[in-house]
Amino acid sequence: MTILGHAVPIAQAITGDDARALAVVVGGFVSIANGVGRLSYGFILDKAGTRATIRLITFGLLTAGGVLLLAEYTESIVILAIGYIIGGFSYGGITPTNSAYVSIVFGSKHYSVNLSVVSMILPVAAFAGPSVAGVLQSSSGSYVSTMYMFIIYCAVGIPLGWLIKLHSKPRRKQIQ
Repeated sequence: MTILGHAVPIAQAITGDDARALAVVVGGFVSIANGVGRLSYGFILDKAGTRATIRLITFGLLTAGGVLLLAEYTESIVILAIGYIIGGFSYGGITPTNSAYVSIVFGSKHYSVNLSVVSMILPVAAFAGPSVAGVLQSSSGSYVSTMYMFIIYCAVGIPLGWLIKLHSKPRRKQIQ
């Protein structure tokens, strides 16, 4: 959500005020890649399973953070576009993966309520991510600190992915 909320301002910071239209187009890459990512990760999920897909999404977001950080340091709009595509594509995988995970772990009974509970983090992320990014940008004058924050969050997600693995082991059926 951090990148989604600041896609165009980050691109404008790199391109300058002379290339506003280019910044808007590059910012749109996040949304396009997000849509393609949802469909693609649905296929990946069916073939590779939930655990592998969660790890792939985390790796993709971590990679996107590194590419976006590189774009900030080099002030390259091309590198920024690549980072947006990787990040948008990876972010697109979160929705289908959450749906599958909720189904696997909690089953179909009360599925809609369970998925709603899992999705309750989205409004918080939609507010907090862009807000923190704005504060960091205002205080430092660039988005470099925001990219570091994004990378740190993704890095924290790696060990959490291993905890999910432990939680989602198939339960043994009890013999009655």
